[in-house]
Amino acid sequence: MNTITSKIHLYHATQLDDFETYLKCGGVLCREELEAANPEFTKFFSDEKDKADNNWNRTFGNFADFGARFANFKGSVIPNAYGPICIVFKPGLVEKLSDFKATKISVATDGYKPESHFIPLSELPSHFEETQSGVFPIKTSSAMEFSCANRIVEFEHVAYIIVDAIHYNGRFLPDIITEKVNSMGLSIKVLPRKMKNTEEKQAILSELLLWAAALGGKLLDDNEELENSVPDSLKEWLQGLKPKGRGILASWLTYIYSGTLRYL
Repeated sequence: MNTITSKIHLYHATQLDDFETYLKCGGVLCREELEAANPEFTKFFSDEKDKADNNWNRTFGNFADFGARFANFKGSVIPNAYGPICIVFKPGLVEKLSDFKATKISVATDGYKPESHFIPLSELPSHFEETQSGVFPIKTSSAMEFSCANRIVEFEHVAYIIVDAIHYNGRFLPDIITEKVNSMGLSIKVLPRKMKNTEEKQAILSELLLWAAALGGKLLDDNEELENSVPDSLKEWLQGLKPKGRGILASWLTYIYSGTLRYL
């Protein structure tokens, strides 16, 4: 095994309701297994495309903690659309998973082309750099995605879980996840996400949560709908987002309500 490859962490972000299903089933599930175990699972905009492309029975994740971008970088203003609960796997899992595939971008992204976006396992180390803090994707490879044929990746492979600092309805999401993990007898550390520029970021997050709650899971498709529903406190902030950012925001607003807020 390549030294770099053996040190790579894999990440899977999810919503509260889906995480509870993972706990009942013993690990992270592919979407097909998730749907079978919980018909109320969080629906993604990409679901029909994943089914059409025969990816519904594959388990997906990323090579970076997308939630860390919002938490640590001033220019990154949107939390991880996939979910506020980031499951971090132990290093060395890359070559243990079945039919492991890496791609430069998500296979659900418009414009994805296997011939240009697929990364052979032998070339994967060239997309990473090793620092004192660990092995991380290089800047041009930060959007990479992985998938595998394992329909479940068991919790025994989990190193720890990072949970966004969401306060809602008088409840604190990291505390809820800690309680649920402990109640299942799992010795997995749950870490509340720390943020730089905490007051500024927490203020944005709080306003975004109120916006998501007001929308009530309404599917957002275009910029006009965002403009029509944005609270006054976020209008200037929204105008600073590029089209890609607005698309991520639409997903986040929809998924966070459907998969997490309505269960708090």
